[in-house]
Amino acid sequence: MKICVVGNGPSAEGHGAEIDACDFVVRLKAYWVFGATDAGSKVDAVAWFGAQRKEWCNLDVGDDIPICEHWRTWCNKQYEESPLEWKKARAFFAYVTCGLPVVSVLECQWMRAIRYLNRHPSAGFVTITMVLDRWPKCELLL
Repeated sequence: MKICVVGNGPSAEGHGAEIDACDFVVRLKAYWVFGATDAGSKVDAVAWFGAQRKEWCNLDVGDDIPICEHWRTWCNKQYEESPLEWKKARAFFAYVTCGLPVVSVLECQWMRAIRYLNRHPSAGFVTITMVLDRWPKCELLL
């Protein structure tokens, strides 16, 4: 199985055909705002932890964000420690997912990432951890 994780930056520019040929494509955060314009169109999941910037919330449901899996890259423990972030993220996820289920990073995945990095992991690193736990023998393209 070939899995592609596509970040927000311009590095995916011109790789649309290669990205769309993958079996499963995970795009990070607000790729529709900050991502490359020629980076394919396939989206099986979007990974993020919630609304970080005001302009991300100015979206029309269904027009800008595809109906797909949504992966929450903050674990429950982090939200318990930051109740305001949890309140904002919960509202944002309910808005963009149209009530569809959200796949959350497990606390054990989060703690493993922290142990490996010895610091708070990025959404991208957590996403890679989630991919490798779900498909341990996959071919991973970044």
